[in-house]
Amino acid sequence: MSSNRRPTAWAAVEKYILAREKTLLPLSTRAAVEHLKITVPECEHTDDELVQLVAISAVRHGRALAFDGPFAGASSEGRLTAPEPD
Repeated sequence: MSSNRRPTAWAAVEKYILAREKTLLPLSTRAAVEHLKITVPECEHTDDELVQLVAISAVRHGRALAFDGPFAGASSEGRLTAPEPD
């Protein structure tokens, strides 16, 4: 029986981390979030929540992370926003 269900955010995060298990460099949270937004376009999670899921999965699998996203400047909804011009 085939299933047309879309992957959950957690399943997509796990798949992303496991697919990169041979990479020795720290995983980029920015790249992970960008990938997840494409893989799970209807995802209900904010960018910050996705980073947390990536971090949890990475720790579970003994992977290092680079927290390189501009997530500190996220809007109140958690989506990335452009900085205000000076």
